Amino acid sequence: MLTGRLWNRAKVSLTVDNLLNYKPDYYYLNAPITDGTNVMIGLGLDLF
Repeated sequence: MLTGRLWNRAKVSLTVDNLLNYKPDYYYLNAPITDGTNVMIGLGLDLF
């Protein structure tokens, strides 16, 4: 996860999940199903 500030009022974040694209051979009952690498970008604004 990377986070940075823009213009003192905005915060941008970048998250990469499963960076190495791991896929198990066998899924157990409590294992999450993965479809590869996920990239998420977020923006937060300070209004006050």
